[in-house]
Amino acid sequence: MPEETDKIEYTRSQKRFMEAPEMVQNLVREFIQQERPVMHMLRRPDIHQKLLAIVKKHVS
Repeated sequence: MPEETDKIEYTRSQKRFMEAPEMVQNLVREFIQQERPVMHMLRRPDIHQKLLAIVKKHVS
């Protein structure tokens, strides 16, 4: 079990994510949720449409 003195070291991308505004964090999370189920597929013909819909939802 880690002791309280053990400090978690984050990667540069994790730090940047935590520093980002909440809207950007939510956008990234939704992108990842959309992408994760189809990562193994070579072709994702409609992924760009799904990602665009997410962006429009957050920007509008």
